[in-house]
Amino acid sequence: MMDNKIKEIEKILQEHEYKLTKPRIKMIELFLERSDHLCPEEIYNKIKHESISLPTVYRNILVFKDLGIIKETNINNENVYELNMFSEKRLHMHFHCKRCGQIIEYNNREIFNHMIKQQQYIEAQFGDIVENYSVVFDGICHLCRQQEE
Repeated sequence: MMDNKIKEIEKILQEHEYKLTKPRIKMIELFLERSDHLCPEEIYNKIKHESISLPTVYRNILVFKDLGIIKETNINNENVYELNMFSEKRLHMHFHCKRCGQIIEYNNREIFNHMIKQQQYIEAQFGDIVENYSVVFDGICHLCRQQEE
């Protein structure tokens, strides 16, 4: 399954005159294996044993982001990345704990239905077409709140 996804990404890279290099393969594998949000330093720390430099990670993040392979979300003034390809979600809702730094992605049908109604209202009211959106809530997670008690 992973090989097929890597081949799909390779095709996109080739269509835009990029090669599927070893660093790109390692980064793609990392994104395919993980569902959490990664900052560039975390990506680097996971693959640096493969003789991949931090500047290489940053360059490839830009390529992947420009081609729609990964998605960038700014949480607490830090850009984090997750796989965008193969995701059927148009709506991303995140919660960022200001205390422990954890990022939680909400997957709740009722919340999504309310957000879709908001999207439809915006489209009808302003004539814009919303293709994708991300919401980030900041606060203190339930685990950190429990530690306070």
